[in-house]
Amino acid sequence: MKKSTSERELEDYICEHPKEAFGDGAEIVGRQISVKHGRLDLLVWDDEFGSICVAELKITQITPKDVAQTLRYFFDVWHTLAGVMVDGLQSYQMDVAYTTEWQRVFEPSWNGLTDGRMEATIVGPSIERNALAAALGAGCRVILWDHEDGAFSFRYGPTFLDEKRDNDTPLWAQNIEELALRFCDREKQSARDELEHHTELIAKLLNEEAT
Repeated sequence: MKKSTSERELEDYICEHPKEAFGDGAEIVGRQISVKHGRLDLLVWDDEFGSICVAELKITQITPKDVAQTLRYFFDVWHTLAGVMVDGLQSYQMDVAYTTEWQRVFEPSWNGLTDGRMEATIVGPSIERNALAAALGAGCRVILWDHEDGAFSFRYGPTFLDEKRDNDTPLWAQNIEELALRFCDREKQSARDELEHHTELIAKLLNEEAT
């Protein structure tokens, strides 16, 4: 039987069982952390992937305002850790591979679309459609919880892949497609011209050496 819950109950449960909400490598770094724009609920480290999760918890349906709040806190954490990243690059002796991994830890993931591993996450029982659009558009991960028989369960929120796409591509999207094709054609030709130029230079140098 489902029962009402408080944000403190949700936070306590996640702190005791972080792997259930955030994955097998999750551990809580801090809770109720003061940042520039407020107080962040949870800061999570995933030791399996070397990633940082900035998590905000909600006990009511997630709204666009909640997503904006989460992103403000994410920016605050990222802004602070960007300094840590730069200081580390200057202070530690790192080879190229180590430097690359170090930077990825502190760079935003944007929903897995980049090599970065920092991500904003909002956790709630459900999410408004407009809030989902805002979260996905900003690269904020959504985790939904349920509370039944004294225990919480967690699952990833929906994505736009779950929604039916219109069969007809709107005119503005067709225009963007044409502009993208034109740009790619131009870049392809530029690369060919550059390759041809280098080939000619190499041939000229070889001829000069032969004579």
